Amino acid sequence: QQKWWGGKRMDYALYCPEGLSNFPTNALPHLFHASYWESCDVIAFILRQIGGIEVTSLPGDNNMEQMFRPGQPREKWIRKRTSVKLKNVTANHRANDVIVRENAPQVLTARFMYGPLDMITLTGEKVDIHVMKDAPLGEWTHLSTEVTDKAGRITFCIPEEKALTYGLYPIK
Repeated sequence: QQKWWGGKRMDYALYCPEGLSNFPTNALPHLFHASYWESCDVIAFILRQIGGIEVTSLPGDNNMEQMFRPGQPREKWIRKRTSVKLKNVTANHRANDVIVRENAPQVLTARFMYGPLDMITLTGEKVDIHVMKDAPLGEWTHLSTEVTDKAGRITFCIPEEKALTYGLYPIK
């Protein structure tokens, strides 16, 4: 093995959170596969998990994060166990960047996960979708509220009356 990969093998340097050290070793390959290779943006995900580096796509993204305040009050979880499951874990949500040609359906896909290496899925819960039409100084507009599936995913097709024109739009 040393002859094939040398000293630069990545698996020697992977960070292992404390919570994972207690998992049985036969369960780890499935967790690694789901966390690393299922993501469409593997490099950004690996950088976040290993180096604690956050990759941002827009220069003013941090300012937009502070300005985001949803218009409606936060609802309670649909499932009673959700608040218990998410008590001491951090969110690891992600979505794919979408490029759409004119007059084509505008479909957003996202996954909502929690914990190190995506160990907890947000299942059967409501998620609000907001878009900023005049970035970076515009207001956040509520598009829809969708319910996550058993894999923690939502897929939302923006209706024609709310369709976005050419440009870059931050979506939360």
